[in-house]
Amino acid sequence: MPMRLALFALIAAVTIWASPRRTRSSVPPGTSPAGTSTCTTGGTFDVSHPPLARIAFAFPLRHARSAAADINERISDVLASPGHYMDGVVLARRGNLLFLLLALLGLAVWAHDAFGMRVALIAVALFALLPPILAHAGLATTDIPVTAAVAAAAAVLVRWLRNPSWQWTVVMAAATGAGLLTKFSFPMFFGIVALTLMTAARRWPVARGAAAVTGAFAIVWTVYLFNRLSRFFRGLGVVMKHNAEGHAAYSWARCATRVGGSTSR
Repeated sequence: MPMRLALFALIAAVTIWASPRRTRSSVPPGTSPAGTSTCTTGGTFDVSHPPLARIAFAFPLRHARSAAADINERISDVLASPGHYMDGVVLARRGNLLFLLLALLGLAVWAHDAFGMRVALIAVALFALLPPILAHAGLATTDIPVTAAVAAAAAVLVRWLRNPSWQWTVVMAAATGAGLLTKFSFPMFFGIVALTLMTAARRWPVARGAAAVTGAFAIVWTVYLFNRLSRFFRGLGVVMKHNAEGHAAYSWARCATRVGGSTSR
């Protein structure tokens, strides 16, 4: 069974590895330059995303430098640093393979602990062959990183609920902290998963849960280089504001802007 799990992971990884040059989507604005800035100077000009996934995307381009003041010029300089713009895009996208493998591993462990090896094999097979997963894992976006973080944290949570020792509390803190650093939607998705699993298990380790949350934010504080934790909460506020106000969109041959609960054209 473990060999079959590895086979599905390998198929998914090879499929994505071979596909980046054929997809039209580029790297979202600021992704690689923001990650490169974090790698080299500890700073970033974009607070709307936590840095972990962007660091992974930017790591192959960590030696790129740009003195351009304009964001679009800086993006072009960083992505063109390997010699060709699309070469930089492909390198940035490769970093998502790590998060895909983590998602597959987390799902496999979670399903195995809950239902056994046969269900784990089916779950991983279905997940690894889903077109949306293969598509997003071939891009340099934060959707697969947060998916991986939720799966991995859920797998750890199941084991922590069964044995809420201090050792597992440390692991739970590390998994939660890493999740908080992938995308600002992690607290909502993982919060729902955590409440569901704790309710199903009828276990509420409050004291050690508080310790795990404290440890998670200590990790976030460390990654934000000790004096920049305010950027994390500022970024969370930016995303919440965006969700409330909406943004311009194009659908059915019309431009629309969703503001609050209404849509104006």
